[in-house]
Amino acid sequence: MTQIEIKKYHINNLNFTVRIAGLENNGDLVVLLHGFPESSLMWEPLMKILAEKGYRVVAPNQRGYSSGA
Repeated sequence: MTQIEIKKYHINNLNFTVRIAGLENNGDLVVLLHGFPESSLMWEPLMKILAEKGYRVVAPNQRGYSSGA
């Protein structure tokens, strides 16, 4: 079963919370962006499906949804 990790990244003086899955895979990178008023949490079911199919998946909380961004 695919695990989703939550990491924090500091970019251009902003802190972002990012969900990642399947980074050890060799498939294409898929970046999932949420809209208002959602967060990256909405993508967890799809992230698991994509990672199990061999994709690398990243879903950041965008500005206004990440503490410090």
